Amino acid sequence: MNSGAEILTTTVQDAEISREIEQLRAQFLTYLRDINLPPTPVALYEPLRYAIANPGKCLRPMLTICVGMAFGAPLSDLRDPALAIELLHTFSLVHDDIMDQASQRRGRETIHLKWNPNTAILTGDALLAVAFEILLRQPSRRQAQLGYLMAQAMRQICAGQALDIEFERRETVSPNEYLEMIRLKTGELLGLACQFGALIAGAPADSITQMQHLGIKLGQAFQVQDDLLEITAEVEQMGKSLISDIQTGKKTYPVILVLEQLSPAERRQWLKELQQLGGDRQAVRQAFEQFAVLEPTAELAESLFAEARTHLTAIPQERRPLVAQLVEMIAKRQS
Repeated sequence: MNSGAEILTTTVQDAEISREIEQLRAQFLTYLRDINLPPTPVALYEPLRYAIANPGKCLRPMLTICVGMAFGAPLSDLRDPALAIELLHTFSLVHDDIMDQASQRRGRETIHLKWNPNTAILTGDALLAVAFEILLRQPSRRQAQLGYLMAQAMRQICAGQALDIEFERRETVSPNEYLEMIRLKTGELLGLACQFGALIAGAPADSITQMQHLGIKLGQAFQVQDDLLEITAEVEQMGKSLISDIQTGKKTYPVILVLEQLSPAERRQWLKELQQLGGDRQAVRQAFEQFAVLEPTAELAESLFAEARTHLTAIPQERRPLVAQLVEMIAKRQS
């Protein structure tokens, strides 16, 4: 058993590492604010600034920074890859919101509603362009590799989004199909974020691979966790729209578990009734609770987080707590 002194020491160390992570995030936010964009045309750069100005938790760039620093890279070398990761993520959100007809993102009106769909498409395109500009603006011997990996990850993310849309039209989706879809749509970008950090630091090839696997498993866990929080958290916490997921027939993990228990006729009826609940979040939660699917969803998320943690051993021991603490912060999030 751990003594009280050992528990207190661990708690103090965790608090210190959490403060370090928050300081690194604050520094990253200054990098994000300092991105230099032209003033005109206003129709392009005003919504672009709107998208960048509300960055959320910055989990993906923080993975790049924390993994890179854990392997010995200076923060200055990690700035541009981390910015590219965040802008690539923001690009994907802008386009996802159009396809999902979402009304909220990060607690604010989505760009296609605040302006219009054409402006949102153009904003997403410009975000992707700026991401590559920033990634490739500092000449380095790894520049071509970084650019190739980001383009490759972008294609995989698009493949995941295509599967997500395809699943909306299907009556049933298996858990394994769902896990593959979120591996592509969510896991690939977190895998790239961790991979970038290790690459910039010049980590051994096997460690770079382990970091990619860490990010992929973390991404899958994050998405399952997100599916659960969309049902159990308040809209003010999530800053997104549960209604759009329901209206479009999105096959989240809890939905898949419910549909597995029903006949074809019952599936159609349950989905219809779910859509009729609209914004009544308590009623939506009850609709899932009656099939006892929320606990298995939480268990899958924790299982995937546990798989992610197994890859932490590839990080040098003295700086491993930096990444491990970030993983725990993600695992314990409530929004």
